[in-house]
Amino acid sequence: MKKKGCYPNAGSYQEVLYGLLDAARFMEAKEMMGRMVFERVNPSFDSYKKSIHGTPCICS
Repeated sequence: MKKKGCYPNAGSYQEVLYGLLDAARFMEAKEMMGRMVFERVNPSFDSYKKSIHGTPCICS
């Protein structure tokens, strides 16, 4: 995509992020959030909220 000058926006990342969370691929979703920040695409409040509530607690 980027080679042709087309860059993903927050909505594109959000759809992929939601798909990863729905598929219980939490580590990949975390990496996606990091990639968004690295590429200066601001995750929405809903993206943060879903990533927090969609991730199981690993504290014990």
